[in-house]
Amino acid sequence: MIMKTRSIAFSSIVAVALSGCASMVTLPPPQAAPAAKAIQPALSQSAPAVISATPAGPTWASELVVAWPKGYTGGPVGYDMANGAKRFELPLGRADALNKLYFAALVDKDSTRVKTYTLHDGAEVGSITLPGRWDVAGLSPNGLYVALAQIGTPDEQQNWIKQNTWQTHLRVLDMKRQQVKHTLDLDGNFVVEAISNDGHSLFMLENLPVAKPDHYNVRQFDLWTERMNEYPLREKGNEEVMAGYAWDALASGDGEWLMTLYLNNNKKEAFVHALHLDYQLTVCIDLPSGDGDLERLKEYRLTLSADGKRLYAANAALGTMLDIALDDTTYPPYQIVYTTHFTPVTTPVGNPSLFTHSAFSPDGKTLYFTSANTAWSYNIDTQQVSRLPVEGALFGIGTSADGQRVYVNREQQLLPFDVVTGTALRFPNAAR
Repeated sequence: MIMKTRSIAFSSIVAVALSGCASMVTLPPPQAAPAAKAIQPALSQSAPAVISATPAGPTWASELVVAWPKGYTGGPVGYDMANGAKRFELPLGRADALNKLYFAALVDKDSTRVKTYTLHDGAEVGSITLPGRWDVAGLSPNGLYVALAQIGTPDEQQNWIKQNTWQTHLRVLDMKRQQVKHTLDLDGNFVVEAISNDGHSLFMLENLPVAKPDHYNVRQFDLWTERMNEYPLREKGNEEVMAGYAWDALASGDGEWLMTLYLNNNKKEAFVHALHLDYQLTVCIDLPSGDGDLERLKEYRLTLSADGKRLYAANAALGTMLDIALDDTTYPPYQIVYTTHFTPVTTPVGNPSLFTHSAFSPDGKTLYFTSANTAWSYNIDTQQVSRLPVEGALFGIGTSADGQRVYVNREQQLLPFDVVTGTALRFPNAAR
């Protein structure tokens, strides 16, 4: 996968100069789609990302690109652009909203070591060890706080289902001090969405009924008082029960918004669940859903502009691109500015191992995105969508720091293309 965005979301490639990095973002890796009426765990803050920086030298050989060649089943790999060789590889984990820090939980028998890495060079910069088996469940956009969820055994979960009960055990880590800051043992089936940048609020989905859920509530846990907010967060004026499963998610680089793409099995629709982490505001943005084919709805890709003021929703399988303005001073806090239609993909979609990805050009004027097997560009100024001359099993797309090249992760290979002509390029020092 390759990507370049400035928010927590999905991406698969990050281009960085060896001398430093200005990062972009993407979100938690989506897991396999659950059966009808099942609630999928939130995807926030765990997807691969794309990072870029001004090249250190006159040629692109000075760049380093971080990609996810195994999709969402493996961790990021750093490639040296001089020859395309692997520089480092990290375990599966989650990146912060600006793709600067990366967190992974490594389980060893009855203990877990949570490691912190700098994503631009793969260097380990901190770790904390806890007793028990834990997984990274979510984090604050700035990476200062990480939530861990205890890994329940299959026997425990089967017992909970039989008894129609559920327990959720969470730990919130202060990554600056490398210590456990909060211990939460909750009765109920909760999935972490995100933590606010100040570490005061933990946002979760409460899956209901607990054993076999078919809907959910958005809950806010006040970490300052260590008490759950009595009332679920609801969209203003809308008391409709929220149902569906999360397929893609990303957070804005400023830590304000968490955008989660949901698929509703019952209504055969796609929508964005937008959560404002500071104002504790939630709103649903309905997306064009065609004939309700869920496999095609899975091809939606969300991308936030660098300033967090625009949300883009692209779906090559439906031939639809939405440009949505975000404004938290109005209600509703969004407005669909443009809806662009283009010729949709006619090839089969829905490969369970592939997910759509996106990346902005460095100047923010072009958005690149993929379907499972094709790549596209969207001109922000003209609202024109064009197809790129690359096909195959695509795991991501991103751009070079100078905007001259598009990097595509195709069939677990990193391939560079000229952004103007679409011509395939060779690495500067590649063996001839």
